Amino acid sequence: MVVGEIFSSGQHTISLVVVMGVWVYGLFWGRRLAWRLGVFETADGWVIGYTLATGCLLAAFQMIGFAWLITGDAWVRPHYLASVYVLTLTVVLLVLGTGISPKRHVVAHADGRTRVLWLWFPMLVVFGAYCVFLADAVFRPPTGWDGLHYHLPMTVRWLQTRNAGLNHGEITQNFPGNGMVFAFVLLGAGLERVVSIAMVPQAFLTAVVVYAIAGRLGMRQVGRTIAACMALSLPMVMFQAFSTYVDLFATNAWLCALLAIMWSSEIERAVSRRRLMFIGGLACGIALGSKLTFIPATFMLLVIVAILPLMFRRPEMCSRSGPGATVQSLAIFVTAIALCSSFWYVRNAVLTGNPVYPMAVNVGNVALFDGVDASVYFPERPILTQIRRWWAYPWHEHRSVGYHYGVGDGLGATFATFVPLGVLACVTLPAFWNARRGSRRWRLVVLALAGTGPLLFATLCHQTFRFILPMILLSTILAAWFVERVAYRYPRWLGVALTTSLSVTGIVATLMPAKNMLGRFKDSVQDRSTFYEIPSMVDTLPTGSIILNLDAHTKNYALSGILRTNQVVGPSAWEQKLASQSDPSRESRHLDAVADFAPDYIFVSGLEDPAWLTRSGFEKVYDSTGDTGPVFGQPRRLFRVRELALTRSPSDRSTLTSEQQDQQ
Repeated sequence: MVVGEIFSSGQHTISLVVVMGVWVYGLFWGRRLAWRLGVFETADGWVIGYTLATGCLLAAFQMIGFAWLITGDAWVRPHYLASVYVLTLTVVLLVLGTGISPKRHVVAHADGRTRVLWLWFPMLVVFGAYCVFLADAVFRPPTGWDGLHYHLPMTVRWLQTRNAGLNHGEITQNFPGNGMVFAFVLLGAGLERVVSIAMVPQAFLTAVVVYAIAGRLGMRQVGRTIAACMALSLPMVMFQAFSTYVDLFATNAWLCALLAIMWSSEIERAVSRRRLMFIGGLACGIALGSKLTFIPATFMLLVIVAILPLMFRRPEMCSRSGPGATVQSLAIFVTAIALCSSFWYVRNAVLTGNPVYPMAVNVGNVALFDGVDASVYFPERPILTQIRRWWAYPWHEHRSVGYHYGVGDGLGATFATFVPLGVLACVTLPAFWNARRGSRRWRLVVLALAGTGPLLFATLCHQTFRFILPMILLSTILAAWFVERVAYRYPRWLGVALTTSLSVTGIVATLMPAKNMLGRFKDSVQDRSTFYEIPSMVDTLPTGSIILNLDAHTKNYALSGILRTNQVVGPSAWEQKLASQSDPSRESRHLDAVADFAPDYIFVSGLEDPAWLTRSGFEKVYDSTGDTGPVFGQPRRLFRVRELALTRSPSDRSTLTSEQQDQQ
């Protein structure tokens, strides 16, 4: 891989300004379009606006990705993305807005009972917890094991190579990348610290879309607000909002798709229903293009779209009935999905023959597509042990090491207190089924979707809670229906219980970010190199320097440098290269692998250097044991590979533009 020309930060900043400006424009015009289509609820309209603005951005990225795949030219650049985004959003808004005239809506206002003052207390508790997380995030670079391991390195690779090709050495960098498109633009403009809080708006979107779906199920303002607070209180959601994981991003998109489908069943005008179905497909495509784990979730929405004409067969709700309506709805929905996700799967199919590369696909003993078995990434958990722990979960978040809460698990005391009882009430109480026709049927659909969570958790999702986050959030919405009714009967007791559980969860969840933030201030850990535990000279190496990382995978992103100009060969590629060596001599195998990669530097950690490295005569240019400041973790060292670096052809190394040289 050769690092391509890296444009100046000034050009990237202009691209960022254009992208963000067009996104805000799309958000507001999308909200206005939603009102014209018949979505009269304010929160629901903003969700539609977000879907249009974000969906068009990701569709633009798919287009430049296909342009690279077809022509082989360097199309994946921030300023190309900005230009295509402007055209895409303009066309989509013109097409969706054509032939739709505003229609006066009569909004039924909730009665005065829904305005209860005690709702402010749980809202303030949740807000306070997020403030602690935010204070920690703004004073540190991006975090998150997945983010540092492959999400952000994949984004850096786009910037360096100007294409979205595969990296067979680090196979995890070949997953769908919709969730990193915003980071692609931010890192291009040099705003690394902003990436740390780039997912914070997703937490706000979680609250809005949960609030909106609760309204479609017939809940009043109290129930909607409770549902939003319960969703935001999940420690898993808190941690993901301040990391570089993409589960929350994809989950929100999937919920936006469900909301659009709900509205399409309520709108009388056929043209509005079709366009809402298209918007729902865009949202589903955002999710499908972000994580492979949303393939089964996408299939669920396809089933709902297929049976929608049968669920609402009234003449004013369905202009067509039977197979024709089903085919039309599915065609619109699938087309929109493809606009926001198809590039990743087509790229993998063309380059590897496996659309879901790097994951293998097996049906029984028959291998449909070659790849890595997903079970390799997830340890086996004895089922009896899991059953014994389940009865205490989620009161006790059991983890073998580390903190109890995190990005991958953590449901908290509020979930444990209200959700199991609330979902049980939905199943057993007759009042749950006594509702307006549309609300009753959608409650049944949401209950069925939430019910797939345990099945997916035990099978396809390898007992990983963040992979079933959409079903977890749907279960909180269902529980809020029951909690709302309790609130009307026992407002004081319910207010105390909800506020207390939220406080307990918030206090426990914020212990880690508060401790980390105070620890950094105490130890004066402010710079990037100290935070990531790497040499500061990594940020000043010449453009195109190759660093062989023999430390943890999470150092892949950090070693790329503050300007993202270093190429990093990760541990996975190193291990694959060693495994392919036939020489039985271990030292010889290592030196042959180094020669194949031709790195300029080798980064290692540990109490002792590898024996083959110390005998190779490479120059040690950094050793953390000599640092006078705080030293964390294992000692770290950086070696310069002079012999190999001098033999490399000058054409193999990228050079800075004259403007960049002047800046340095």
